[in-house]
Amino acid sequence: MKKKAEIAHYNMSQADLVTTASEKLSHLRRDVADLARYGVTPARLDELQRLTAAFVALPTETEGVQQAATATLAKEAARTAALGTMQRIMGMVSLLHNDRTPQYKAFGTSGLNSASDGDLYLGLVRVGRVGRANLATYAVKGLTAADLSLLEDQNAALLKTAGEQHDAESGAAGATQQRLSAGNTLYDELVQLCEAGKAAFVQTDVSRHQDYVLYDAPAAAN
Repeated sequence: MKKKAEIAHYNMSQADLVTTASEKLSHLRRDVADLARYGVTPARLDELQRLTAAFVALPTETEGVQQAATATLAKEAARTAALGTMQRIMGMVSLLHNDRTPQYKAFGTSGLNSASDGDLYLGLVRVGRVGRANLATYAVKGLTAADLSLLEDQNAALLKTAGEQHDAESGAAGATQQRLSAGNTLYDELVQLCEAGKAAFVQTDVSRHQDYVLYDAPAAAN
């Protein structure tokens, strides 16, 4: 079963979540003796601090996006290089057989310029295979084994970089979900602790009660 996408429980930036958690933690440590009856203990506050630090340590969404963008650029460069070599090879083929002939069509290059990365890879494998089988025929027009080896090497680079692009994009999405999950865990615990703080001082200390208000929530929930 596909895991349900994580949705943020908080209506603030991740940076604000960190600063809010740190601010509230200082209030909670100040009032920990008064909050003991509400289940607030030093160990629980240490855990809140740990959750905050763990959240901060996670890669940011921007980092993941940048890594995916870098991988995409590398893949596009590999694709462009392979297509360029294919076109040069087919240019030599066309000197002997034009693009309407069965011999030209045997290479299967129609539509490869706009094909998916996977289809392009398979198509270029075919170009290399047909080219090697007919190398003697097209050698008179300049085709060499080195041309076909170059195409095969560039096609291997395309496959490699396409895989790396996919991994980078999946990694970025996974990191985003991990960060959201960690942020939600931190926020949910922070909410419970702040509710304890508000309950402790609602009748006795307006200022301290206000210290535990979370301003990302609707006013009625405060």
